[in-house]
Amino acid sequence: MAEEENGNNMQEVLAQLQQQAPKKKWSDTCKELFEKINAMDPKDRLEYSTCVFDIIQAIMFSMQGWTQWYKIQFQTAFNKKPLSDMNEEDWKAIFCFFKEIGAAILNYDMNFTKAVEDRQEKEREEKLQKKEKTVKKKSTYVS
Repeated sequence: MAEEENGNNMQEVLAQLQQQAPKKKWSDTCKELFEKINAMDPKDRLEYSTCVFDIIQAIMFSMQGWTQWYKIQFQTAFNKKPLSDMNEEDWKAIFCFFKEIGAAILNYDMNFTKAVEDRQEKEREEKLQKKEKTVKKKSTYVS
């Protein structure tokens, strides 16, 4: 599998990064995840699904970091202290980024899920129609 060739799977990498977090710069941690994701080269369905899962975990790890950082910023503002060195332009840039990415992820989720739901519904209907035809054939026999 592609990940095994690289030495570690993403779960191991994330576990190592979480243990090293206090000792390591956040930007270095993100760089490692970024490089790990960019190095992914799945060859088959199983590898694709594993890589997708690993990317989701990396995104969740990043979002946990953003959440922790944001809580610190919010608590600072709530306590009437300056919002560190963040100015309005910084907040605007963060907002624009997350608005774009958040909308893209949710839009993809919505469209992909709808397509799967539609396909499953069609398969159920076809199965039901096939079953009804079978029942009709059986009921037409007279002995």
